[in-house]
Amino acid sequence: FIMKINIIVIISFIFILYSCNFFESSNSKKIASMNKELTNLNKKYKDKKIDLSTSLFNKVFKGKKKGNLSMLIYYDANCSTCFTKLENWKNNLDYFKKIDKNLNIKFILYSDDSLMTDINLEKINFPNFLIVYDKDNSYLKEYEHVIEYAYNTMLLNENNEIIFIGSPQVSSNLKKHYTKLIKQ
Repeated sequence: FIMKINIIVIISFIFILYSCNFFESSNSKKIASMNKELTNLNKKYKDKKIDLSTSLFNKVFKGKKKGNLSMLIYYDANCSTCFTKLENWKNNLDYFKKIDKNLNIKFILYSDDSLMTDINLEKINFPNFLIVYDKDNSYLKEYEHVIEYAYNTMLLNENNEIIFIGSPQVSSNLKKHYTKLIKQ
């Protein structure tokens, strides 16, 4: 009987170890894939001027002072889980504004129902002046990668050229990279 219990314990232990390694390697593959995609996106778009429709361009850069950086973040406001992610941005907003108080931060939201989106934004107490509605979803059409949470953020230089793509919400390394770029 004791031998059977020992065998079960050993087999369970091996299974647990194997499972941990399996999940670890799966997670490592996911991270490697994300890093590869981020590298490819940044190579493709680095130093390219942002391409927006005139009306969206005017809304995004309204009030931007000459010589300031911009951070553009895309969300589909028809997605209910996106509001949780938007709410999580509030801490990072304060963080990035402390680094550069003149940083132009805009959240580009696609919404079928801007009234409902306004209600949802109010529920999470999100600053409405940071929101730009893209009723035609032209931003996503031009930059398809922004639909993915890991790639939904772009940092632009003072000439509205893309410096970096990747969400600082995804990892502390990306947040550190944004910090470094903004401080330059």
